[in-house]
Amino acid sequence: MIISYADGFLGQTMKNGTNGCAEAVGLMGAGNSQFLANEYNNGQYSVPGMVSDAQKAGIPVIPYQAGAANPNDVIVYGDNDHVVLSDGNGGYYGNSSSQNQIVHGSDATQMGGLQPTAIIKTGGQGGSFNFQAKDANRNPFINLAAKIRTSNPNEPFDQQSLMDILSQPTRSYAHEKRIHYLTDRDYQGDLLFLNPDVARWMKDSAKQLNDNRDADLKEQIDQANQQTRLKQAMQLAQLINRSGSVDNRRGYAAMAKMFGINLPTNDDQFVNSSDLLKTQVQLNNAERNYNFQQQQAKQAQDNWKKEFDLKKAISDRQAQIEEQKLALAMAKSAARGSGSGKGPHYSIGDIAKIKETLSAPFQQVLQAASDGSMSGDEIREALKNAEYENINTLSLLEPDGGPGSAYGQEVEDNTINKLKDWYGDDMSDQDHTWTNNPITRWLGWWKHDA
Repeated sequence: MIISYADGFLGQTMKNGTNGCAEAVGLMGAGNSQFLANEYNNGQYSVPGMVSDAQKAGIPVIPYQAGAANPNDVIVYGDNDHVVLSDGNGGYYGNSSSQNQIVHGSDATQMGGLQPTAIIKTGGQGGSFNFQAKDANRNPFINLAAKIRTSNPNEPFDQQSLMDILSQPTRSYAHEKRIHYLTDRDYQGDLLFLNPDVARWMKDSAKQLNDNRDADLKEQIDQANQQTRLKQAMQLAQLINRSGSVDNRRGYAAMAKMFGINLPTNDDQFVNSSDLLKTQVQLNNAERNYNFQQQQAKQAQDNWKKEFDLKKAISDRQAQIEEQKLALAMAKSAARGSGSGKGPHYSIGDIAKIKETLSAPFQQVLQAASDGSMSGDEIREALKNAEYENINTLSLLEPDGGPGSAYGQEVEDNTINKLKDWYGDDMSDQDHTWTNNPITRWLGWWKHDA
């Protein structure tokens, strides 16, 4: 949930009661606008007075239009009859006459019959973006509020402050040196009062003393000038940072550079209109792309579930059919065996069903081999498992012996031949696995012995 500074004043009653609309706007807006802070502190609780003060202070008062009110702008209604504070999202904070307290409304155009007529741009050098990220079901899960500072084109250029800073006096070396020659001791001049022979001997020493005095003087002047320049730079930096106009900041910095003081304009603290539009477009695109990706993910999940359910239904139906076939074959086999006393006898239809039942596990191996989902070793293992499944099936179908082994051998041979066509000699060692299986050999011996 996005919390506004003005939310802290909800429910408060103004000193002017039901007539406290301007008082409420000044109170809530003081935290973000120096103008509104001054209005409140100066007791300006009149709507016409607030509009007049804004015009005198150079704060834009523009005709109302939808979407033009930024957070902390003042919306004026009627003929200066009422004011509220914009929340930047089409709503408002203001004093309710009917409730006698500060409220937050969602629609600033609904004001008991009063029509919005003007906007006092007390939102200042700023605007805001509120970004709300929503999931595929349009439920918000992220709320972000960003305060953005924009350049104020109505700020006057403070020429007087700039000149006051740059006109601070510096010390002149030539002037100070002249004063020192008039007031301090001149060692070379002193030689005029000495014996010429002595003066010639002292000439170099006197010049060195004068040079040392001049160097010391120059160092003192340089230090004083450096202090002055540092003070100017600090004052210029404050002037630049106090400015809410990109153009003014650049102007102050350019003038300072002419005097040898290089300062950054810090205009990157602001954004222009195209930047604001680009940012809004990027936020909108980010939300749209996120929602699209969520919808794609949900669609893919739904498709996967439908495919899974379909495959499961097909598999369940195939298993049901196989169970029905096996049950039918077993029932007929048992009935015929019990009637003749010589073991089961199969009709052509029964044999076809038995072959179909016996071929089912091998068909699964062929399917896996054809779509490449099994390696050669996996195919051999699957063939072995399919063979064991048929042995178990035959033990149920032929409790007293019968031609089932021949059927099993025929099914397996057909499968092996197909695999040989696909894989070549890699499957040659699979030939006659049925008859080489110890369980199969035992079943064959048992039947033969019987």
